[in-house]
Amino acid sequence: MELKQLRALIAVERWSNITRAAEQLGISQPALGMQLSALEEALGVKLLERHSRGVHLSTAGRHLASRAKEILSLTDRVRIEVMDMAERPHGTIRVGMSPSASLLLAMDLITVASAAMPDVKLKFVENSSAVTLEWLDLNRIDLAFVFGTVRHKTFDAQILLNERLCYVAASGDAPNYRSITLSEIASGNMILPGGSDSVRQAIDRAASSLGLTLNILFEMQSIHTAIDFVARRYGATILPAALIKRLRVMGDFDVRPIIEPDIVRPLSMVHTRDRELSKAERQLISISRKLIREKQKSLEPSWYTLTL
Repeated sequence: MELKQLRALIAVERWSNITRAAEQLGISQPALGMQLSALEEALGVKLLERHSRGVHLSTAGRHLASRAKEILSLTDRVRIEVMDMAERPHGTIRVGMSPSASLLLAMDLITVASAAMPDVKLKFVENSSAVTLEWLDLNRIDLAFVFGTVRHKTFDAQILLNERLCYVAASGDAPNYRSITLSEIASGNMILPGGSDSVRQAIDRAASSLGLTLNILFEMQSIHTAIDFVARRYGATILPAALIKRLRVMGDFDVRPIIEPDIVRPLSMVHTRDRELSKAERQLISISRKLIREKQKSLEPSWYTLTL
């Protein structure tokens, strides 16, 4: 048996679909099929049962998948224990970030961590929070930084700070005071992301809590398109604070933190609960916490709340 074959079996158990499992493993469907066939041939037992709705594991397949998780966990633990015997942290850390988290943290984290751990190779990948957490669950990354509340029994998540959502209007269109309430902007033309977006969901929950109905002129997923519409004075939008610095570079906008209610989303640092962290990973987490504390001094205090 090979470890890649065991990982393939676990993926099929999870997704009950060869195509989906191959996609999550980052390999082709034929390659996955070959790995599973070779595993069945080596053991002399049928591991998969195919049917019209997909594929399930046989009794033997389920037993092997259960043991495979133990084997892979032990293999990973031993690898980390031996690596940690080295005098200095080394190895590779795969870090996943959502786009907003990357805007806020990536550059500083890469700079500081590379200087502090010269023998550690950092691999950064950027995707949506949902995909980033999915990759973490599949062991395709080691550590994740995502905006949004993380509720998953296999994850250990620590909130580093809370980020307030802000009202953004073309220069001169926003009321001339520091903050703004949701009630005050409810009747104006709004350009917001679609209902499945996490930012939009936070906005809808806040509006619902006050019994408000927002006047949504357009729904669009592209932030750049939404900002273009705001710049042309079609309406205003609501965006995370992490994007505000970029907005000020892109054009002339008035930005107001929203209060009453505060609409915030947490920046969470996440790793898998049942996997032992390496010395390098523990140091990277420590660096991240220190960096956030230092970064808080330069962040707009009405937009961010430190939780460390």
